[in-house]
Amino acid sequence: MKAQSNKILAAFLLAAGILLASAAAHAQQRTVTGRVVDSQGISVISAAVVNTATKDGVITDYDGRFSIKAAPGQTLSVEMLGYTTKEIRYNGEESLSIVLEEDTQMLDDVVVVGYAVQKKLNVTGAVSSISGDELNARPVTSAMQALQGADPSMNIQMGSGSPVAGNSINIRGVPSVNGGSPLVLIDGVPGVSLDHINAADIESVSVLKDASASAIYGAKASAGVILVTTKSGSTGKTKVTYSNSFGWIKPTTSTDFITSGYDWAKAVDEVYYARYGYSAFRYTEEDWAALEARRYDKTENPERPWVVVDDSGQYHYYGNYDWYNALFNSNRFQQQHDLSVSGGTKAVRYYVSGKYYDQEGLLSGPAIPVKENYQNYAFRAKFDAQLFKWAKWSTNASLHRVHQVYPGTTNEALTISALDQALGPIVVPQNPDGSYVIYPYDVRGVGVGKGRGAILTNPDMRHDIDNRTLTLSNSLEITPFKGFSLKGTYNITNYWRLYRDRNQAATYSDKIGTIVTNTAYSKDEYRERHYEYNLHSVDVVATYKAAWADKHHFQALAGMNFESRRTTDLTVDQFGVGNMSLSTFNSVNDDTYYTISQDITAYKTLGFFGRINYDYLEKYLFEASFRADGTSRFADGHRWGYFPSASFGWR
Repeated sequence: MKAQSNKILAAFLLAAGILLASAAAHAQQRTVTGRVVDSQGISVISAAVVNTATKDGVITDYDGRFSIKAAPGQTLSVEMLGYTTKEIRYNGEESLSIVLEEDTQMLDDVVVVGYAVQKKLNVTGAVSSISGDELNARPVTSAMQALQGADPSMNIQMGSGSPVAGNSINIRGVPSVNGGSPLVLIDGVPGVSLDHINAADIESVSVLKDASASAIYGAKASAGVILVTTKSGSTGKTKVTYSNSFGWIKPTTSTDFITSGYDWAKAVDEVYYARYGYSAFRYTEEDWAALEARRYDKTENPERPWVVVDDSGQYHYYGNYDWYNALFNSNRFQQQHDLSVSGGTKAVRYYVSGKYYDQEGLLSGPAIPVKENYQNYAFRAKFDAQLFKWAKWSTNASLHRVHQVYPGTTNEALTISALDQALGPIVVPQNPDGSYVIYPYDVRGVGVGKGRGAILTNPDMRHDIDNRTLTLSNSLEITPFKGFSLKGTYNITNYWRLYRDRNQAATYSDKIGTIVTNTAYSKDEYRERHYEYNLHSVDVVATYKAAWADKHHFQALAGMNFESRRTTDLTVDQFGVGNMSLSTFNSVNDDTYYTISQDITAYKTLGFFGRINYDYLEKYLFEASFRADGTSRFADGHRWGYFPSASFGWR
């Protein structure tokens, strides 16, 4: 009983001590006033100020001021979206002045808009931002693939499985019955495709979706705007980054193709007879029996050859040739290497990067001597120099190259389509005399790839495509006085594409000793096509920013844009090539002749633009922009278009 009384007394004394300590702590608390501002001295509205000891909290008013109870030694935590959280120890001061630093790591808090950068909270138009870290975390090999699904408003469709296939992109759906693609600017440089940029170089992507956000770009922005900002160097020690990836590409579906010539011919003949009323083949009963006798021969049996010659010298085909595994590579190797070097001082910053990507193509099976292959090279160098306190110079250069080799006809997609739809296992690539099998006698009504299967096995049928994109941008920005800046930029974009095609005269044997020339390729042909696109652009932009009484924030922007474009397309065909092993026009014979075609287009555009942004207490927002665009492609009196916009916001 006594022990229990002692426990009760101890508990009572402990509780009393806690209450007295709490009362003493509250007795020491006092009302503390203060003001929260940013690094420029502008009031930070709606910042949360919390006493971490008591968990009491308040919100700053329109002037950034607050009032809270605190005791000496306690900690106040100040938080605001877009700024780094700051904790201060209260030492008994009557008033506090707290400066919050902007969180430069939060890319979502600022967004790149037309010719400027704005706080995302103050943007009134439909603009979204995608960080480069988000894109780089995706296991993809191109910027276009990285952007798929990154923003719900962007619809990206890949042209085909080919790495050089054209891709289509739209923002919020197709803009008109005539289609249209968004304007893409890489570091402000026009004329560069998203396919021609290394995804590892992307710092951020801004998508301007509606008219109020994109009107400042004028007529070219009717389908929206995509602004890509690449990485730059940062002050500090040199940073070297290397990454690589290796993998194998497999078809998304695995089809069990019929490799038995007998089963394939019977299935085709049944469908063909039901539709046209006669057989698709010229097979006699003896031919069908010969084909059935070889039904389970996975490889050619010398006693049962797949190509048989009758008494008239006519070839007959009873094969079980596996065209799919002979021509297609279903396990293709790919590799990618990325290297970047960055760093700098307060005076000079640099960022240099390179990329190499290699992929084996689908048409690289064991029967194809010219293997399909795709290679991608990318190089970028950016330098920023602080020439004076009021002047900064920037240089940005990039080089992108794509080299592709593939066998067969000029149209790769047509080649694969024809092979997929019409190749039959009864036909082999070559006859016993070495001639190609293009139009087999036994096949009456169903095509067998129209010879493309055999053409793909010809080492003298090959095609090379070499694409190169060079961009160079130089800019000078001066700030003669606080709040005002003037920036001039000169950009050059050069896109160069070279096709080299070799098509050998398509000869084939119908009978022993009889050579027939396909009318589609009656002569050996060597073709070169040179396509070149040059774009020169100049941008001059003046910007003024001001704030009054920590309540009114104003920004005005005005500028001009000039672009000059020229496209040259030259195609030369040489028929009757003396030596098919040479990729040159110098190899000729008596039957050589040439055809030449050329197309040249050129035009210029000029634009003037401006924009005004105003907000009161960062709560009431207003933006207005205007652009006048002129182009030489229209007749006098119809060359200019005008694009105004205005938007309001409240938050």
